[in-house]
Amino acid sequence: MLNQAIGFLNLMVGSIFAFGTYLAFHDKRINTITFFVLPLVHFFAGFGLFKLKAWSRYLTLSLACFYFISGIFALQSVSSVVDYVPIAQLIRYVPFGLLRLASPSVVIFVFLMVLPAVTVALLTPKPIAVRFESWLGGRFSWSAPLPVVVASGIIFTYALLMHSDLASFLSPSGRNVLGFEFNSLQSQILHYVEFSLPFFLALGFVSSGRLVFYGTLAFALYYWLPFLLSDTKPAFLKDFKFVFFGAGWALTALSLLIYRSFFLGHGVWLEKRGTSKLKEETAPIGDTLKPVEEKVKPRFVFVLDRRWVYLILAIAFVSFISGSMVYLWSSGRLSFSKGKRKQSVSLGPPNFRFEGASIDRHGTFAVIQGNVVQVGQTVQGYQVEAIESDRVLLSKEGKHYSLDEKGNLKGMV
Repeated sequence: MLNQAIGFLNLMVGSIFAFGTYLAFHDKRINTITFFVLPLVHFFAGFGLFKLKAWSRYLTLSLACFYFISGIFALQSVSSVVDYVPIAQLIRYVPFGLLRLASPSVVIFVFLMVLPAVTVALLTPKPIAVRFESWLGGRFSWSAPLPVVVASGIIFTYALLMHSDLASFLSPSGRNVLGFEFNSLQSQILHYVEFSLPFFLALGFVSSGRLVFYGTLAFALYYWLPFLLSDTKPAFLKDFKFVFFGAGWALTALSLLIYRSFFLGHGVWLEKRGTSKLKEETAPIGDTLKPVEEKVKPRFVFVLDRRWVYLILAIAFVSFISGSMVYLWSSGRLSFSKGKRKQSVSLGPPNFRFEGASIDRHGTFAVIQGNVVQVGQTVQGYQVEAIESDRVLLSKEGKHYSLDEKGNLKGMV
């Protein structure tokens, strides 16, 4: 029953996010591929939990890791949740009184950190785990070492947060990577690899295998090489995202080396992890009891079934994302200038931007840098003068500005 409740929650969240993605697509506010990926992954996890598929637990843990890390970044003001989760367009449907009940930081903490952690905690106990993987023995509730399971979630999150910029897929600019110059086409191909490789490594991480083992170590080295070869190391260390995921990749590589037998000798490792034991059956023979030894072999359905699921996931994912990007590009819904992209110059503080508005009979309010404000209130030293559907008008020290969803703070006459 618990798995069905969590499965239903995943399906509900996936449906809500799919609607949010549709609204963002209609309003031309899609910035990242993650807008398309999240609803799809939630649907897969939801149906998998209903069917007691073992891979669905690991997919749910990866989603929980994504939300948890997104919450950390949001609370640290290093990135905005609305860039990766299609919720900005849904704010207009939330009742005004409900949004005033809690501050944005509390909402982020509860929904992006506490709720995902509780979900994983509910799926972890042994009585629940054996419903998905009946061969698990002892005190273990995961078929892979826990550090390996957590590492898969970190890699999954890395792909969705660090290499999901839609503009890089559609109109990339030239790049210099480890001293090699890449033109726009080569940069586009490299960006596809930087996004898809960690994504698929994460999906297949708990399946073990030499390819996953060496591929993950190679990508961890690729992540750290720019820092190791750079003459401006302090600049890297000031980047919170780089340090955070750098630590994540280092811990991932460490877990690979510690549990290398899981990847390089998976069959032997599973035999030790499974429920191989002596089962004693007693049968009366005269006045004695005769123990009968029977070796119960672990079921390897999870490993075999999982590979087919990952293949289907990969095909569906690539088809869905490629088709969506082609349609976006051909329909003119999203357009990017060719060549080197110019960064918008903003007059405001970092990450200071309009994230959504709600206009109804109860009142008008906007979300700016995670703060819910009304006309007349002040945020970051700027007073809110007016709220529109796609921007907010501000004033400071007698000067007037407009702030849009991209963080462009422009002066007005």
